[in-house]
Amino acid sequence: MTDDPKNPDGDRSTDEPEAVSAPIGSVLAAAREAKGLTVADVAAATRLRAALVSAIERDDFEAGGGTFYARAHLRAIAKVVDADAEALVAEFDRIHGHSGSPVEVLEPGGGPPPAISAATVRRPAPRWAAAAVAVLVVLIAVLVVRAVSGHSDHQSTPRANPPAVTTSATPSPTPKPTPRPTTPKPTPKPTPTPKPTPVGVSLAVAAHGGQSWLQVKSASGVTLFAGELFDGNTRHFADKAQLTVVFGNAPVVAVRLNGAASTPPCAAQNVCTVQFKPAGSSVLGFG
Repeated sequence: MTDDPKNPDGDRSTDEPEAVSAPIGSVLAAAREAKGLTVADVAAATRLRAALVSAIERDDFEAGGGTFYARAHLRAIAKVVDADAEALVAEFDRIHGHSGSPVEVLEPGGGPPPAISAATVRRPAPRWAAAAVAVLVVLIAVLVVRAVSGHSDHQSTPRANPPAVTTSATPSPTPKPTPRPTTPKPTPKPTPTPKPTPVGVSLAVAAHGGQSWLQVKSASGVTLFAGELFDGNTRHFADKAQLTVVFGNAPVVAVRLNGAASTPPCAAQNVCTVQFKPAGSSVLGFG
């Protein structure tokens, strides 16, 4: 029974997670031992390092990247050992003062650079094209000069008088040569135009069916974004060379690289790091 006038029966609201009466790490360690699991078993099931699992059981959250990733690690471990994940996360937020709101890191220019479309970046014109045009102009000039000179020489040369035609003998007709059949030349096959190599990285990240936390860095190591991507939201990032993205809940994230749909290679994992380049993507690590 409680003196709270809003809840005279003293019943606990079912919408709030049950409070944790012991340290978070101790609760996880006790739940693991109750299931008969070792630290190595939990590490294998969550794809986290065994040293990170041991550190969390000691309430040391700096080993896994600080409080930013702690909530995801708590949920993953609690799921394996059958602990109340929401209660542990609520206790963690109460202790560390984390409200769960996204923290966005902006560049001095006022935000992440706009997405760059590969279609708008034109390849520089090859230098050999200008050289070929110059050679063609010279050849035409030479041909024109030769034609004019030959015409002038032809007009200045006196014509010889035609020989006298005698009627004493009838000349025999000259047989006409039989024309030879001409073999048609094969038509050359057109050379396929090579596809242009993508220039730069344009990345669109969307969350569907849940929310995920992201950390996006440029090729120079500048953090373009660090925070949560909520369900139904999409964010765009771009860089001239590469983008490195840490996904906190990869299965709910869809990615479009340079306008083409691309499934993250770590879609089956919760936390992973992926590097995106113009030619494709590669996984750098898990956990």
